[in-house]
Amino acid sequence: MIMLADDEFKYADLKNFALMEADKLLSMEGFKLVKSQLSFKKTIQSGRIEVAFDFLNYYPTNYEYSFGVIIWINALQEITLKFYEFAGIKESIKWSTGFFEGDFIDSLRNSEYKFRTGYYNEVRSLAEARNSMNATLDTLKNKAIPLAYLLCELKGFQEYYSSNKHEIVKNFGNNALFISILLAMCLRNETEFFNMANYLRAELDREKAKGNIYEELYFYLDRMSEFVKSKS
Repeated sequence: MIMLADDEFKYADLKNFALMEADKLLSMEGFKLVKSQLSFKKTIQSGRIEVAFDFLNYYPTNYEYSFGVIIWINALQEITLKFYEFAGIKESIKWSTGFFEGDFIDSLRNSEYKFRTGYYNEVRSLAEARNSMNATLDTLKNKAIPLAYLLCELKGFQEYYSSNKHEIVKNFGNNALFISILLAMCLRNETEFFNMANYLRAELDREKAKGNIYEELYFYLDRMSEFVKSKS
């Protein structure tokens, strides 16, 4: 078994180092570090973006970390509240969309949702942490943050998922995204909504035939169709 290379490299050292390095990049983009939450937050006119780090302690074998990006779009939060009230859904409103470091790993790009969300970087020394964070920062700077800015704007969100419907199917495990996609199309127009709803229903049926059943998503589809019709 490969063990930690340096007894002086502690779990707290990884967290402090990763957050310090991320702060150098994200502070230049206007993100504020909330150290107690291990996250960086930024509010813009259309909503807000959060980059959250997660750390795992597997001492004495290794430590692990990964990041996720969570996006709230104001217009979608507002219509989601109206939909929840219409459908009698009591749970709190979640984010509009989100993605994870694993979504940008080439070998995991087409993997199941649980594998992409479960991706973590393994480190056993400060040197490994430094090399790993260099790659993580490159992903944040060149992929994750630009995508977050695009998706935090309602028009960008609508256009991105209209052109990348396979991304919705790939993320059927993400209920918040599923709801946001349909409501974003509703905010465009009724025709766009039903085109997307019909596409997603067909994909859900295809998954069901393979044994992958998403009953909750069928519920959202049915109730949202009623919600849209009630507005016309």
